[in-house]
Amino acid sequence: PSVVWPGDAVDKAPVCDNRSRPKITKVAPDPMKPGDKVTIQGENFGTKECFHGVSFGSGGGMDGAKPSFKHVNETTVEATVPDLKPGLSRVNVVTGGGSAQTIILIQAK
Repeated sequence: PSVVWPGDAVDKAPVCDNRSRPKITKVAPDPMKPGDKVTIQGENFGTKECFHGVSFGSGGGMDGAKPSFKHVNETTVEATVPDLKPGLSRVNVVTGGGSAQTIILIQAK
């Protein structure tokens, strides 16, 4: 008979590839307005369990505006543009392998 140890749950944790850095190849539409739903396409976004998030704003990280987002697959994420000032801004994608960012244009509502 097999013995079950409390630590066996670790075997079910997601296996994330921390060596593959994400890359953003396209954000559409661009330019965009606050409230718009955008599609972020790229490479190495990983699985849903390994995807950390999307942010908009000059901080590109923790101090950026946090939008709602949906991890579609390893190459696509959908996000809603938060209420940002018009002008050039950044969109940042964070995964287990690191982060990637690109410049986008925010238009007035």
